[in-house]
Amino acid sequence: MIYMTNMWKQVSEDEKNIYKKIKLITRENGEDILENIYRYVKENSSKYYSNGLMHPGYGFIREAIYKSESYVKGKIIDVNIPFSLDDKSDSFIEYLVYLGRKYLIEKHYRILKNILDKLDLNLFNFTNYCRETSKYIKKICDQEGIKNYLLPIYPGYTDRINLYNGSGYHFANIIYYNNKYYLIDITYSQFFYKDCNNLERIGIVNVSGCNPGRFMLFDDVNKNIAINLLKNGYIELNEEILKRYLDAFTISFRNGLYYENTNDFSFKTNYTIDDYISFLKGNDNQVKHEGYENLGYQKRPLKKNYSIEKR
Repeated sequence: MIYMTNMWKQVSEDEKNIYKKIKLITRENGEDILENIYRYVKENSSKYYSNGLMHPGYGFIREAIYKSESYVKGKIIDVNIPFSLDDKSDSFIEYLVYLGRKYLIEKHYRILKNILDKLDLNLFNFTNYCRETSKYIKKICDQEGIKNYLLPIYPGYTDRINLYNGSGYHFANIIYYNNKYYLIDITYSQFFYKDCNNLERIGIVNVSGCNPGRFMLFDDVNKNIAINLLKNGYIELNEEILKRYLDAFTISFRNGLYYENTNDFSFKTNYTIDDYISFLKGNDNQVKHEGYENLGYQKRPLKKNYSIEKR
């Protein structure tokens, strides 16, 4: 009983310390303060771990983390994404993207047509709209008789294991048109917000790591792929582009225990395009190769206070 009482006192003290840090957040220093908070939590979270479980009070610490992130605005890459109702293209792929973006804005933001002609799509947060948008694109392609595939990306490439309690999946489209393959991802911008892309987020118990966007900025080839997808909503697809696109998701599914257990801080994968095709067909998955403990929500504190350096 005394232990429990003391533990709640510790929760209260750590929570207060985090909120003191939150009060220091400005537009200029937000990312640095977040990094400080993440490290503070990782250094202290072992106090809340006993008999294979986190103390219930740790939930308050996690909520404080989310609160701090809500004050950090902006994206980790600036890409102007203009949108206009007059931008209808003769290209079928570009027209698909136009229809998808128009559908999203009109449905979820209730924007009237007479003010849709001049917009920057960075004004809109498309988080959690990937499934319905991709299904909308697929429906149009099916009606037009265009060969297409819905591209579901489940955490660890399996929907049978809930690495993030049923969330964390993403949907996009692959279109085959005029003898070429295209990747369409209209909601890709959701992965580039600063609040979920500090590398120090990796290693915190019951908090997801970085979004795939962070891992698309580690080299110029990946960055150009990301810029094309963000700006145009699509990119002509080949095996290398698909692998790089999926690699970023693969790396994002890894939690801090992966790095502690493997000492692999390369932020790369050894998966081939054939491996990914097997993953997507449901014949194999990342969990089988890297282990359940190392993926999704981290269930226990790190034994060492790893600091994930920016690359």
